[in-house]
Formats: sequence, structure tokens, C-alpha cells
Amino acid sequence: ALDEAVVTANAGREIEFGNAVSAADRLEVLKPPYAIVARQEAAPRARLASTGWRLADGGTNLVVTTAPHVQRTRHALTVDGIKIRGSSGPGARVDLEYDLSSAAFPGWEPKAVVLAAAETSGSTRPAG
Repeated sequence: ALDEAVVTANAGREIEFGNAVSAADRLEVLKPPYAIVARQEAAPRARLASTGWRLADGGTNLVVTTAPHVQRTRHALTVDGIKIRGSSGPGARVDLEYDLSSAAFPGWEPKAVVLAAAETSGSTRPAG
């Protein structure tokens, strides 16, 4: 289980987002002089507020609540203080990257699921 300190250590942390955003971008020091790298560096980046942090499921899951995601693009979040509950020291810094390609939230169903449900309504479940 995670230590509760991770919640207070990261409260209010912002999430960076944009088409050229990747986890741990801050660690890239050597960059080749290619045009694509220059375009990635110049690509717009924005920040998304995190509005709440909490541990769930006995401390095995970290739940981060955010402001609404305004773009379907890549997001990067750095989380400080990741450590086992009760352990000493500051903990580890973990860089996470996500997008909304597999996100689900209450009230939203992918179109394919809705279509499949419509096509199979009234049919019987196969035996076995």
C-alpha cells in the first residue's frame, strides 16, 4: 500500500498536456538537431489542474481528480513521494503518461458497444 504522504506531497500538482508531451520530458538533455525535434519543442503545451488526490482500495490505488480534459491528446503527470506505507525517506518520483484513448467515465459508452447492444437485443445467449 502507498504511504498517505503521497496525497499531500502532490496536492495541486498540474498535469502538462499537448501533442508533443511525453512522460519525463524534463530529463531529456541531449536532443538531436533534426527539424522534427525543433517542431516538437515548439509545439504548444498547456496545463491541467488536479483538483483532488486520494488513496483508494486500502492504499493500493492513487486516484487523481482533475479539471475537465479539454483536448484528446497526451498528458504527463509527475508524482512525488511514491513509497510503501510506513517506509522512511522522501520516496520516488514517478512520471506517468496517459491519453483518453481508453478512458471511461459514468454515462459514456463507446459507439461500438451501443451498436453491438442494438444489433444483439432480443437474441439469446449461446450455450456453454
